[in-house]
Amino acid sequence: MASDLTTFSATSIPSIFQKLQTRKDGLTEHEIGLRLQQYGKNVLSERKEVGVIAEYFSHFKNPLAIILLFAAGISAYLGEIKNLIVIAIMVVASVTLDFVEEHSANNAAKKLTEQTYSARHAWSPRKKSALPQQSSGEGKSRRSGRLKYAQVM
Repeated sequence: MASDLTTFSATSIPSIFQKLQTRKDGLTEHEIGLRLQQYGKNVLSERKEVGVIAEYFSHFKNPLAIILLFAAGISAYLGEIKNLIVIAIMVVASVTLDFVEEHSANNAAKKLTEQTYSARHAWSPRKKSALPQQSSGEGKSRRSGRLKYAQVM
């Protein structure tokens, strides 16, 4: 993907239009329909919901947490109970902080997605037409030439 972006940045605008099979004044309604049939809709796949407990314990897969848990095990084996307690507290605190931050960010993103207005429109210098309403994650900003799919709030 990065090499494609580098290639596009070093390419002339007419060559980019040719490669994307578009032109400066945008796509026609017929071309829009053909591309929707060929490529499908520009949607993000829904993330599978995971339970809160499973999400919390998934944060223990962090390499630093694994190393610290290994160190806690060695401390327990050697009878260093104070070290074991300190390391365990560090791991639990780190995992809990990471979980709380990620969980609250995911909840905020989910609420924002739910609040998004689902009307879409296609703009072209030729004319403006409405596209069918779809799920809230679709078509947030896709450009092809001057044609834009966008959400209107």
